[in-house]
Amino acid sequence: MPPPPNVTHPCFTPGAAWRQVTVTRHAAYQASRLEACGVDPARWAGVAEPTLFGNDNFRLLSAEGAPIDGFVHMAQRLRQTRPIALGETLTLSGRCTHAEARPNGAFFIQEFALADSAGQVVLTAEHHRLKPAPKSAAPKPAALSPRATPEPPEFAEVAGRAMTPEAVTLFSSDVGNLLHFDPDFAQAMGFRAPIAQGLMAMAWMMGEMACNRPPRTFDVICRFRRPVFWDDTIRLQAAPGVFRVMTPAGKPAAELTVNALTY
Repeated sequence: MPPPPNVTHPCFTPGAAWRQVTVTRHAAYQASRLEACGVDPARWAGVAEPTLFGNDNFRLLSAEGAPIDGFVHMAQRLRQTRPIALGETLTLSGRCTHAEARPNGAFFIQEFALADSAGQVVLTAEHHRLKPAPKSAAPKPAALSPRATPEPPEFAEVAGRAMTPEAVTLFSSDVGNLLHFDPDFAQAMGFRAPIAQGLMAMAWMMGEMACNRPPRTFDVICRFRRPVFWDDTIRLQAAPGVFRVMTPAGKPAAELTVNALTY
């Protein structure tokens, strides 16, 4: 099913070619963004925290002239084949693989790949994104394949933190999408206040996965189930193979399922 006529950019057309850009993760940038997510940068000392490359993916879309404002990140699958060193230069490419109209807006799947100097892909990201219809309710997450395993019966409390407008704005303002830092725009989209990027919750959970040392390889799926507002107090919980971030109302905002992991 084709996307609605108001989302027609080639970056949202399956099969369209995008440009390639070079990406390098620097320590100072990484530290500032991880601190905004409530993650100790020392957990990723010397290597690139993989979730943050999601913002490079969004910058690639902007470089292509694709619209950013108002899109909601529904889910992301992230796979790494080896650690990426801080300061390492990589080539980023992207493509759209799926587009369809849904009752609550336009839904897309976009895939991104980071390759090293030898041409080997070291990190891939699959973004599931929705452009909600104006003033629609917060959308339900899209299904991913493979589907999430049944929720474990017991989660342990790991940590809590209070989101702040300053941290949410810092994380998102250099990427774009007014949904994350413009109150009037967020309200026009049907949210009571700006919402934090789902990547912030994902980075918090990935930081717990790296609590002892950074992983070498992994395959994880993160589903963004409910919005986290920029002034919410949220909690991080863990169970074997699963992490989740809880809203102030005690409902899952994001859930990270670990399919494969090596250290």
